[in-house]
Amino acid sequence: MKLRAGVITGLLATICISCARLPASPEPLSTLPLHWSVSPTDTIQENSAQWWKAFNSEELNQLLDRMQQSNRSLDSVRQVLKQAYVQWHMNRVPWSPDIQVSTLTGRSGVWGEDNHTGSYNTNIDLIYTPDIWGRQQAIANSSKALWQAAGYDVDATKLILRSEVVSQYLQLLSLRELTDLAGLNLAVARRVLTLTESKYRAGAIAEQDFALQLSLVASLEADLPQLQQRQQLVMTTLSGLLDLTPQELTLQAHDLGQLSIPQVSHGLPSSDLLGRPDVLRAEQQLASAGYDIDAAHAAMFPNIILSASSTIASVKLDSFFHTSPIWSTGLTVDLPIWDQGRRVDQRHLALLNRKIAANNYRQTLLTAFGEVENALHAGLNLQRQQAWVDIQLNAAEVTLRIAQSRYQAGADDLQDIFTAQSALYAARQRKSLLRYERLQAACNLAVALGGRVSIQK
Repeated sequence: MKLRAGVITGLLATICISCARLPASPEPLSTLPLHWSVSPTDTIQENSAQWWKAFNSEELNQLLDRMQQSNRSLDSVRQVLKQAYVQWHMNRVPWSPDIQVSTLTGRSGVWGEDNHTGSYNTNIDLIYTPDIWGRQQAIANSSKALWQAAGYDVDATKLILRSEVVSQYLQLLSLRELTDLAGLNLAVARRVLTLTESKYRAGAIAEQDFALQLSLVASLEADLPQLQQRQQLVMTTLSGLLDLTPQELTLQAHDLGQLSIPQVSHGLPSSDLLGRPDVLRAEQQLASAGYDIDAAHAAMFPNIILSASSTIASVKLDSFFHTSPIWSTGLTVDLPIWDQGRRVDQRHLALLNRKIAANNYRQTLLTAFGEVENALHAGLNLQRQQAWVDIQLNAAEVTLRIAQSRYQAGADDLQDIFTAQSALYAARQRKSLLRYERLQAACNLAVALGGRVSIQK
């Protein structure tokens, strides 16, 4: 009687202690502004998750399809997703008892004697642990949240890898275009060098003027191998993303003029960020941390185990099937008394982990918001530069043409042509680089918005 009273008292004391340590209420996460500081300048017609198709490049679409099928990093993340699913499946609340069946057969005797005794035994055990306090359910919910987070991690990895493929493709086309421009500029410089050399041999100009033009030609000649080496480096990076060797990768496009610049629509609410895969992943990780607190709290309550067993035993095989089985049932109450400090520490760790997850979620939101802001500003500023770069290029072409005519007529010296050439080369390169930057800014904005944006094909 005293023992029963002690058990009940210990049970009530444990429950009271556990109830006194309820998890702290989650801290509210501060909100973000409802709108961006700038708005896109173009109105768009269609909403699509396949933002990369707005570049209007079939070759780029094929590269992205191959990346999704062959990239090793993406496949590894998919395997992690499968692992998370298996873990969740293992941690689901069992609705049926564990059934264990064991069979034992053997013989025993004394050394030196002929008498041997046989033994045959079959035992069936049923063990069921009811989830009274919800601990197993909390563990299952935590595993499910991590499984969902792994799914969003796959989406985030796809988005990042797509952006890397697009960026490398744009960079390669930009380098090819710059190489073509360098060849065109070199051809113009060589023509001027031929004219300069003729005048120098005729004694019409000084050796300094000839050497100046020769130096410009040599500089342009030296730039070509450097551009070709940069192309090779980009090809190597791009082929690695596609699980190919550089020799296996063949691209047909040679300039950025074949691509369209995607535009993003007006009125994008900042709430769109909540659909970013990395934000959703951080949100599920935060939810998992909350369930871990519930599980740690439930672990402070007594654990109840129900069991039942049935045993058949016989010393002879022919009488084994005629033996009456023996059955037994039991109730076990596991009181967390001596290890209560460890369970309190586990709950404390769970609270700290949730704090870390909350900080990570908040930081992910801020990072996402900043990336969209930067991409919006970059797109707007680059678009404003376009008209002035076009004017600069037209003026440089006119200036060089006039300088060449005046030089041939003897009205200007070589320095004027050299200055005009340098201005034209710089303007051509700036126009090419500006288009590359605008295409890259469109890619960055699509990625910053989570890949689901309103785009114009």
